[in-house]
Amino acid sequence: MENEEENYYDDLEGPEEEFHRRRPQQHLSPSKDKHPELVYRPDTHTSEAFSRFQEMKTAGRLCDVVVKVGHISIEAHRVVLAACSPYFRAMFSGNMRESREGVVTIKEFDPEAVRRVVEFCYCAVISIDMANVFSVLPVANLLQMSGVQEACCQFLGSQLHPSNCLGIRSFADLHNCQGLWKKCTLFMQQRFPEIALHEEFLELGFEEVKQIISDGNLNVRGEEQVYEAAMAWLKHDETRQTHHFAELLECVRMPLMSATYLSREVKNERLVMDSYDGRGLLISAMDHHLQKHYLRNSRTAVKSINTTPRRCPGLECLFAIGGSGPPVFEDDPYLDLCECYDPEKDEWRVVASMSIRRSGMRVASLGGYLYSIGGFSASDTKALSAVERYDPMTDSWRLMSSMLTPRRSFGVAVLNGYIYSMGGINGGTYYDSVERYCPHTNKWSFVQPMSVERRAVTAASLDGFVYVAGGHDGEGLLDTVERFNPEQDTWTIVTNLGSPRCLGGLVSIKGFLYAVGGYDGASVLRSLQRYNPHTDEWAMVASLPIARIGFGSGVMDNALYLCGGCSNLSKVNTVDYYDPEKDEWNILSTPMSTRRSSLAVGVASTFLF
Repeated sequence: MENEEENYYDDLEGPEEEFHRRRPQQHLSPSKDKHPELVYRPDTHTSEAFSRFQEMKTAGRLCDVVVKVGHISIEAHRVVLAACSPYFRAMFSGNMRESREGVVTIKEFDPEAVRRVVEFCYCAVISIDMANVFSVLPVANLLQMSGVQEACCQFLGSQLHPSNCLGIRSFADLHNCQGLWKKCTLFMQQRFPEIALHEEFLELGFEEVKQIISDGNLNVRGEEQVYEAAMAWLKHDETRQTHHFAELLECVRMPLMSATYLSREVKNERLVMDSYDGRGLLISAMDHHLQKHYLRNSRTAVKSINTTPRRCPGLECLFAIGGSGPPVFEDDPYLDLCECYDPEKDEWRVVASMSIRRSGMRVASLGGYLYSIGGFSASDTKALSAVERYDPMTDSWRLMSSMLTPRRSFGVAVLNGYIYSMGGINGGTYYDSVERYCPHTNKWSFVQPMSVERRAVTAASLDGFVYVAGGHDGEGLLDTVERFNPEQDTWTIVTNLGSPRCLGGLVSIKGFLYAVGGYDGASVLRSLQRYNPHTDEWAMVASLPIARIGFGSGVMDNALYLCGGCSNLSKVNTVDYYDPEKDEWNILSTPMSTRRSSLAVGVASTFLF
């Protein structure tokens, strides 16, 4: 246990890859009359020809058309414009006035954008950025140049942010960019709570806000977030309260809000209580809770759209992040690699790398993002406090506020919209401290520490509590388990594991905790234990296919996935998954691209595929 991140390497050997470079060739082939012929096909012919066209355009030679837009005139060649633009091809091939007079006037478009697109016809290169994309795309649409249009849409899709998503969505709708509009809509559904905080949302018209608030695919922690967004929009302009209050509030699924929130927040909201319709909606929501309470069975309550929870679409994917690689990485074994498993296609794909190479970190999934936290990235084993956030919608990483304490070999759990970071080690210092991250303020703060110091500890959340299990306290391995109550800021000891376990995994699935794999001081474990919080008991369930230590664990589609780690003193890239309903393990047919240990796993919805 002196170094829990042991380097269990085996030789990485494989066949050498051969690369063949083929050059354009001239072929001598017999003709029908036995005479040889030469077929000459230079690969550079087209590019060289258009390069000459560009030179002539620049010099004003042989130009036969002028494109007038605003205050500028662009000399060009009809044949080039017609070859690249169906719009020009139809114009010059017919009997339109422009084809006879040699002057094409384009009105109400940005002159610089038209010049850029015409230049693209000659050189096949165009630079797109946020300063010009909103003027270039309309020109590309007019000229029916689908390649430039698609490039603009691809660029805008890569720049989506909660502060600009709605504006880009409206722009895509205006210009009939259906693919971009769909991506913006999915982004809006996935990131709705953040989007509702920005000016774009508050400035929307009523019909668009109503459409969004009515969307059954919003990704919200609770209906309270939808209610707060609706109220923020109404309060942004007092005239809205007179004309749109009742109609907009009807789109909020108030029966899904907690009874406590209804009585403490909604009942004390002036706009609601001053409105006949608002009071009626509140009473109806409270009646729904009374029905559930007295009938003791929510299935007997009347079902309607207002009692149907929202469900955000998107492909839930498994992300394997960081870790330490096999001997080929010996000079710098710590990885910034991030791979994503697509369950529909049964394949792994490499996505954007972290900004920091690291091993032994932890990953938390919150609000549609993945947070990579702590770990270490140097052989001196000093821990990191750095945190970076991955956005699976845009395939990009961003540095966030660092933890207050550098940690490696620690536990992480998500509960009620917060990330909890517990225990761990830095150098020779063991920690019992716990800190909590708020994504809205981007700040960490300390909460009540654990009862003992723990490194190599595992953590998970269940039924309003954060649990930590096992680990090492500096003197020996632990089998103890404790749970944190965030409302009371207290830790309570619960039934222990029965035997020590560290460097394993702890997850929650359908009301149970599962402690899996790891090390007990004598051997690497295959065991899987299930904890029932109602009986406060642990029970053994199906054992792993192979013993593992230093793996990444995550839950996708109510199944437990174990990725990589070490088995039989060797790093592996295989993935095992457990079905709690059947109490059986299976091996994923497609392994990760790289054998690695001390990695972390997270699950998030993405539209990259």
